[in-house]
Amino acid sequence: MWAPSHRKGMPAGCCSGPAERFDALRLLRRWRHRWRSRRALASLLDRVDGEYLLADIGLDREAARHESRKPFWQE
Repeated sequence: MWAPSHRKGMPAGCCSGPAERFDALRLLRRWRHRWRSRRALASLLDRVDGEYLLADIGLDREAARHESRKPFWQE
């Protein structure tokens, strides 16, 4: 059970200091980057010239499909 925090609206133990807030922000940014990257990769699969663009970045269609289907929280 969460106990009230000394900060208004924040549960106890949640982001107790600047370092924890910074780490949480970094994690959210990393997840957003993965989500956008995988969405862009998936869009290459639908393009007519997608094979050439995937070859330029060193991926084949199957590797691109596998990477684009991963959830954003997985590396």
